[in-house]
Amino acid sequence: MKANPCNSILGWLLFLYSLSPCLSYNRLPYFLNYYFDQYILIYENASVGSSITKLWARDPDNDTLVFGVVGEEASKYFAVESETGVVWLRQTLDREEISELQVEFSVSDKQSVIKGIVNIQVGDVNDNPPVFHNQPYSVRIPENTPTGTPIFIVNATDRDQGTGGSVLYSFQPPSRFFSIDGARGVVTVQRPLDYETTRAYQLQVNGTDQDKDHPLSTLANLAITITDIQDMDPIFVNLPYSTNIYENSPPVSSSFLYISSIVVDIWKCMLDEDHFD
Repeated sequence: MKANPCNSILGWLLFLYSLSPCLSYNRLPYFLNYYFDQYILIYENASVGSSITKLWARDPDNDTLVFGVVGEEASKYFAVESETGVVWLRQTLDREEISELQVEFSVSDKQSVIKGIVNIQVGDVNDNPPVFHNQPYSVRIPENTPTGTPIFIVNATDRDQGTGGSVLYSFQPPSRFFSIDGARGVVTVQRPLDYETTRAYQLQVNGTDQDKDHPLSTLANLAITITDIQDMDPIFVNLPYSTNIYENSPPVSSSFLYISSIVVDIWKCMLDEDHFD
């Protein structure tokens, strides 16, 4: 009797079906988040403990997924809720110290682990005031320094980015005798100076960043000393002078009148007290 081909095929199918649990294979999970191909922006003032993103993944076999963060360095800054994939901040960020992080996240179906790297950019906030360099500031200039002459340059920088890193200079309060270039910090004589009137000026320079919402400022002192030049004629004192001479005065060298004069440039500075602008 001839064997029925259909029975043979059916038998093979039944045999393969019985082996199917042994032949099945695990299909890997995969991330769904777009930023694995781009980046995440986190501002440096984000609060510790705040949620910054949520990991999404899919498993073709519908297995339960477990999320995590890979590496000791990444774990210092971030933690992941293993069941939900919520990522939260563990440590304060400072863009001026670290502006970018490469963080590796993982997802597992308890059989296989898939990892993905996310580029995290730390966004800037205006959290640094300007810093003046090369202090203390002092300069000596002669009293005949012409109006419009630059006499000093102050310099301040700010570690923030954008307008928060741009410094504008001013005097606080404004000075009648000196001006300062807001952008360059160049100090210039604005009015004629007179040593006999004012010998020193103590100015306060204000450096303010240009952040529109929360500008930050720093103050620095500038000491300007005025030096004397010979610009005053001697002055006779106790005028008018008169005296009497007797006709029998001996014809020898003798003093009969003392005439006194002073040089204002020297004596006035000894008589006056210090003046400050």
